[in-house]
Amino acid sequence: MVKKQIVIGSMLKPVDDIRHYHKFALSLAKTNKYGFNIIGFNSKNHSSHPDIQFHPLFRFRRLSVARVLAPFRFLVYLFQLKPELVIVNTSEFLSVSVLNRILFGGHLVYDLQENYYNNIRHLSPLPSFLKAVAAWYTRATERLCAPFVDHFILAEDSYTTLPFVGSNRTVIQNKTLDWPHSASRAKTSPNPTFLFSGTLSETYGLREAVDAFLLIQKLVPGSKLHLCGKVHDGKSLRRIQDAIASNPSISLTGGPEGVAHEVIRSAILEADFGMVFYPDNPAINDCFPTKVWEYMAGQLPMVVQPGKPWTSYCMDKQAALVLTESNVESMVEQLLRKTDFYPASVNYSDIYWSNEEPKLVGLVARLLGS
Repeated sequence: MVKKQIVIGSMLKPVDDIRHYHKFALSLAKTNKYGFNIIGFNSKNHSSHPDIQFHPLFRFRRLSVARVLAPFRFLVYLFQLKPELVIVNTSEFLSVSVLNRILFGGHLVYDLQENYYNNIRHLSPLPSFLKAVAAWYTRATERLCAPFVDHFILAEDSYTTLPFVGSNRTVIQNKTLDWPHSASRAKTSPNPTFLFSGTLSETYGLREAVDAFLLIQKLVPGSKLHLCGKVHDGKSLRRIQDAIASNPSISLTGGPEGVAHEVIRSAILEADFGMVFYPDNPAINDCFPTKVWEYMAGQLPMVVQPGKPWTSYCMDKQAALVLTESNVESMVEQLLRKTDFYPASVNYSDIYWSNEEPKLVGLVARLLGS
């Protein structure tokens, strides 16, 4: 049987990205109907699946000539592969994918993982004038390309309100992959380890997590902070290096090259508590961190901040305590004494990717008539 070909393209994600490879490609590959070519950022890993090929084309700084040329290299691959479905997650690849669809047909899906307009306006290191221009250009590209997009996949519920997203949309959240076994957790150590994992960036709560740990460490001097994940920018890396130099209880696994997802899973099982902190920023205020679901899968109790979209969710699941500057002493005392995190009476089945997988499989089957 000739398998229908799908290209998954990403500008700033590695070819073995958790969402595009481990979730999208491997989920769809179970049907034995499709072949995949994943095109994206360079990675040392190689696909071991017979129906999935990696094409690690890009390795560049976020602001570089190579990045400007990357969409054209992606377009060349589309011309060569002639896929029946293209899934992209950035506006830079969206525009050339529209051109490919006009010339060769096929279907196009925009996997919207971020609000790129807000990201540029509120997170970009560009000067203010250039931020405004780049944000406008990105949103204009999305608006102009939208009529050529067969379907929008949205990683967050909040993206349904974006002005270019029509009715052909499906929210497929970035929930955690199923764990191969039930997590077993030892009794909390008197010298607990706190984990902050994933993207290690000031944009995504690095500063807040370190500051929260330092407040806790004053009350529990033997506590440790484990930073585990990928550091995307030099400013965040310098902050981590300075924190480690001034406090030997802080350690780093990973860095600019990142770590395998299995390493993060191991860190979750070895830690006593997870930390989920984000700064107040319009670009991310409505986002739901994937690490919340990952920590729940590992039954890792969490320390979270008040007033975030995931705060009440974590509290309803009896998986976290809320930390504020005014309740540090009482929160730490309760954290170390509490033994009823993750009670058997609470249902945690909704945290897994297996709940999202049927949406993806059904969508692709409808688009490709398979």
